[in-house]
Amino acid sequence: MLTDADAATSLPLQPMRADHVARAMDLVRMAGWNQTEADWRLMLAIGEGYGVEDEHGVLLASSIVLPYAPGVGWIGMVLVDEAVRRLGLATRLLRNAIAQIQSRSLAPMLDATLPGREVYARLGFRDVESIGRCRACGAPPRTTARNVHSDDA
Repeated sequence: MLTDADAATSLPLQPMRADHVARAMDLVRMAGWNQTEADWRLMLAIGEGYGVEDEHGVLLASSIVLPYAPGVGWIGMVLVDEAVRRLGLATRLLRNAIAQIQSRSLAPMLDATLPGREVYARLGFRDVESIGRCRACGAPPRTTARNVHSDDA
């Protein structure tokens, strides 16, 4: 595993592949996010994912660029393994995402967690709007299945 920023900058950015999804889920869990494998597969199918692997081929960090509203490219899934945070991996991935989006004459946008916000601000992102995130407590309500027939009234 990487130990310093010099080692982090020596690893190339590379396109994410379907075989990265299982490890990407580890990064999701480390961050406490709620994405699923199906989410990752959809994002990789409709967008462009980039990541950084260590010398053993283990995914250390990820990012996704997704098509969004006209004129906008959305940056998401900027995740870094907790063992190698603060070595510049997120910044490298963000710069790559911004360059991809701007090469298409689109405006880069994203939503930020508190830890990510610091990185984004250093790259010129500014708050536009707040997003509230909610989480339900407890089990979902129980429902019962019932067959509906045309003679039910």
